[in-house]
Amino acid sequence: MRLIFSTAGGLAAGFAVYALAARALEKAGRALTRRHLLWMVPLCAVLGALAALLQEKPLDITLLTILGALLLLVSVVDAASMRIPNAYAIALAALCAAAVAAGTGPPVPDALLGTLLGGGLLWLIKLLWGGLGGGDVKLMAALGLWLGWTGVMPTFLAAAFAGGLTILLLRPLGVRVKRDTAVPFGAALSFGAYVVIILKLCA
Repeated sequence: MRLIFSTAGGLAAGFAVYALAARALEKAGRALTRRHLLWMVPLCAVLGALAALLQEKPLDITLLTILGALLLLVSVVDAASMRIPNAYAIALAALCAAAVAAGTGPPVPDALLGTLLGGGLLWLIKLLWGGLGGGDVKLMAALGLWLGWTGVMPTFLAAAFAGGLTILLLRPLGVRVKRDTAVPFGAALSFGAYVVIILKLCA
């Protein structure tokens, strides 16, 4: 029964982020129809089912399902428009803070260190070398709350792997990524953070 309800919740979250993604991309002038984004709905249902398999408490399941849906939203919008709206970072920060308060996330000191370390490192990289947007920094600062300081570096490693894999997959399509080529790092960070959080729950 828990699995059914969680899958249904994921489905509902999928319709919500599908609508938000479509609106954001239309506003950004991207040539994507709503039909191109429909896959987000069943994927969120799968994420909801996964949350039910990994968590027992209804609140923990709900938080993990919403996290997956929000990270999917961030990934799609960032990949298509190279932009992460401030509202998404704020929503993720609020969700991660709720997870910490509910005991789903790390203890408060670890969470605060995570947000300072994650956001601080990306801000430093942006300042010294560039190549990152302010949205990437805000995203990692928000996710650091749930990841805790021990999850920051694994997230960076997973994000680097995802970014490198994306570059390799683009080559057969004729897209050559150079130093000045914009890469949606927010999508890679979202993937990395979700993988790290899931692996922590599986441990």
